[in-house]
Amino acid sequence: MRQRFGSRLAANSIQITIALSYSLLLLFTIVVLGATALVLIRDTLEATTVDFTTQLVGQVRDGIDNYLAQMNAIADALLADEPVRAMLDAPEDSAAREAARSVLRTVGATRPDISLLAVVGRDYEPLFHSSSVQANPHAQVFGQQWYRAALAATGPVYSAARVQNLARGEYRWVITLSQAIPHPSTEAVLLVDLNFRVVEQLARSVDLGANGYLFLADASGALIYHPQQQLIFSDLASEPVEQVLAGGRHYLPRYAGGETRLYITDVVERSGWRVIASNSLDQLLAGERRLRSVYLSWAALCFAVVLLLTLLLSRRISLPLRRLRASMQAVEHGSFEIDLPGERTDEIGALTHDFRIMVRKVHELMERNRAEQEHQRRSELRALQMQITPHFLYNTLDSIVWMAEGGHTEGVIEMTTNLAQLLRQSIGRGDALVPLSSELEHLRHYMAIQHVRYRDRLRYAIDAEPATLAARLPRVTLQPLVENAIYHGIRQRDDAGHVSVSARIGGTFAHIVVHDDGPGMSAEQLDRILAGTDEPVGLGLRNVIDRLALTYQRSDLFTIESSAATGTSVELRIPMELES
Repeated sequence: MRQRFGSRLAANSIQITIALSYSLLLLFTIVVLGATALVLIRDTLEATTVDFTTQLVGQVRDGIDNYLAQMNAIADALLADEPVRAMLDAPEDSAAREAARSVLRTVGATRPDISLLAVVGRDYEPLFHSSSVQANPHAQVFGQQWYRAALAATGPVYSAARVQNLARGEYRWVITLSQAIPHPSTEAVLLVDLNFRVVEQLARSVDLGANGYLFLADASGALIYHPQQQLIFSDLASEPVEQVLAGGRHYLPRYAGGETRLYITDVVERSGWRVIASNSLDQLLAGERRLRSVYLSWAALCFAVVLLLTLLLSRRISLPLRRLRASMQAVEHGSFEIDLPGERTDEIGALTHDFRIMVRKVHELMERNRAEQEHQRRSELRALQMQITPHFLYNTLDSIVWMAEGGHTEGVIEMTTNLAQLLRQSIGRGDALVPLSSELEHLRHYMAIQHVRYRDRLRYAIDAEPATLAARLPRVTLQPLVENAIYHGIRQRDDAGHVSVSARIGGTFAHIVVHDDGPGMSAEQLDRILAGTDEPVGLGLRNVIDRLALTYQRSDLFTIESSAATGTSVELRIPMELES
């Protein structure tokens, strides 16, 4: 039971409870604050990244819009130019064609970013800005998208990136601005091929980091420019343009590989193009991961430091309590030699001080109680001894007087001699323990005195194993038993009676039996004797029982049996190991 309680106490000690409570509280605080801080930092970094990227996209959008505005101005100027309109009135007139070509050549010469200028119609040969450029007879001009879109629109139309095959022997990546030229009698479209490199330079004018890039697409999702355009057109790479356009200005698709990319989209109002910036959000938030690592490192360090301080603090609280508990257990087992430090001035120190005073007071009270009990026990033993000695003397002197009156001089002499020896052996402290051999010698003198008194009516025998003679018992223990046997046994018989005293070893006890073959006693008479109310013999027997209980601190050392058939037997169990 104590061991289980000790195990539960160890499992629920103050030190463990305090350390666990502080650790859980600290861990909860670290987790909550850390998670909140990291979420706020991530949101802030993401918002900052989105804002910064949006600004860069806006710069490119404005650059493209300005560039397209310049191209629109050039187209408007060409559409309003008189030689160009005059050529449409007489498309076969070589002078008119040369005048119009001169205008186109002048514009082309001033704008190196324009790779091709042409006026194309169904009723005449295409007019190019240079006479060295010849029409490609295999080009299906009127079926191409840029041509049909220009005729269907009321303003300029911008194509996606494409390979221009209108001129013989030239296949350039261009972006085409096409616009229908109003004329009452003929169908005409002005074509301005913008060099693809100009758009590429505008798209590359911003730095989006090692994993970022910018690309252009029209409203339908067709690519105008992409840094991996060749790979995409060859199906060796892909870009989720449709999903990005459907996702609005900010789109964050998560790829199967676990990478999260951020797409920022803006619209070039003049052309309807979409300027799209793509970047790895994981790379953009790499600072957040570094910050998380630093935070976790510091959090782990702080947790370890606080845990160590908590253990030290809890140990400073629990150690004095464990010492106090150990001292309590020592006092519980009867040891009052406790060693408790008294330098603390807090509540534990006050408790230790009060416990020390309590132990001292308890020890003093126990010592005082032990001394009082010992004094009382000795006084009771002396009183019992004094009760036995007068009683025996009265009976013996009565016998001597009776024999003297009867003229039995030899009997008087023998009884007086035995009485003198008996008294000599009885002199001593009333509570002293004597060996059984001395007690038997004392008993022989007593039996001799009684034999003189009763003569042939009393026969007796004393038989003791040598090993029992060292057993120690209070003085004059056996005499009252023999006296009781004579008084209740032999005296009641009309013929001779027999009293025997025997001693045998049984375990750790010397078993001493006093037996008489008298008529026995009734249960009521036996109860009176044991209660000490049947004087004078009952008083002596009761004193023997009380003396044994006081001496050995046990109540199981005396038994008595009596019946009409067997007589009366009294047995004493004297511990052999008891020291005087």
